[in-house]
Amino acid sequence: MNHLKTAMVVLGVLIVAVAVLLVGCKSSETTKKPTKKPTNSSDKLDKDKTKQLSFHSFEGGGYNYSATIDDESVATCSAKKKYSGDKKEKGADYEYVVTVEAVAKGETGLTVYGQSDNLGEEYNYFKITVDEDLKLTVEAINEPYSATGPAATDDVDPQSKAVVSYSSFDGGGHEFTTTIDDESIATYTSVRDYGSEDPSEIEGASYYYVVTVCAVAPGETGMSIIGDSPVMEPEEHYFQITVDADLKITLTELDAPYNGTSQDPAGPATTDPGEDDMEPKAYPIVTIGDRSFPLGLENNSSAEAFLEKLKEVGSLKLDMQDYGGFEKVADLPWSLPTNDETITTVPGDIILYQGNKITVYYDENTYEFTKLGHIDVTQEELRELLGAGDVTVEFWLEWTE
Repeated sequence: MNHLKTAMVVLGVLIVAVAVLLVGCKSSETTKKPTKKPTNSSDKLDKDKTKQLSFHSFEGGGYNYSATIDDESVATCSAKKKYSGDKKEKGADYEYVVTVEAVAKGETGLTVYGQSDNLGEEYNYFKITVDEDLKLTVEAINEPYSATGPAATDDVDPQSKAVVSYSSFDGGGHEFTTTIDDESIATYTSVRDYGSEDPSEIEGASYYYVVTVCAVAPGETGMSIIGDSPVMEPEEHYFQITVDADLKITLTELDAPYNGTSQDPAGPATTDPGEDDMEPKAYPIVTIGDRSFPLGLENNSSAEAFLEKLKEVGSLKLDMQDYGGFEKVADLPWSLPTNDETITTVPGDIILYQGNKITVYYDENTYEFTKLGHIDVTQEELRELLGAGDVTVEFWLEWTE
């Protein structure tokens, strides 16, 4: 009898335990049941106020990009690399993705700069516009963004405007930027004037960088126009801007940056294309097939002598032969001084050999010779232009003022 009671008690405990377990499972299932995702009314707004830009590159020689926004109170940006495959793979391709997000109504500029030891430099400029609903617009432009102002309007009194300009060319010419110290006194706009030329159809198209300065209020301030080039010495131009009570503007060119006081002028400011009284300068260009490249010269007596010879002849066209599977070579019509040293070439190097031979390298080679200069071109592009056999290469001069 006692055994029967014990068995019944054990059975009762088991029944209660099973019941508790079943209730717990049901409760757990109810908790895990998916719920409908709430609708976010701001999804559309977020999409409108965010834009993405993408720039292709690759590891081990591609462009290293960076992004800068002029005024982060209007918009901000972030960037990341998005790889198309294994990022650990040699030469892995990726997209440099820049995400721009609106902050407040206004207008500002974005610069995406790329630098590569093999490819040179790349500048990408954008105008960012944010409206009162924080809707974002990103527009590609041809030069650094500059704030708009009276200088941008056509109905300004001609005496309240002044114009300066400097010549340059695509693919190695000076990239100019302008800065006015106090834009409450004067503002500016700038454009590239190609004249009747279509720059998309002309390799190394020439243009004038034209800056229009416009008076805003009486006073005095300074302006700097700086030109940078991968193959030429920088240009620096400084001005004193004077605006009188009638908003008549005067530009006075200076020898040094404006320092807040009237200074002795360096001479009259350039007002029209072609009136710059600086001595013309010659910069060497290399043409292979239908492509032309600025030749960045080395700082040695060999490169200086080569430049002087080009000034004498104007143009040097050579039939070059392939040698060793890494260079094209031709005899020069004259000898040049040598500055031999042990060099490992890279594609694009222009080399002087034995003082009377010139070579264009499209691959690596280590030897003792003189480097004359370098052209910025990828190995793939250079191989395609040079071909497998003989090729005609022309060395000539671009004259700028």
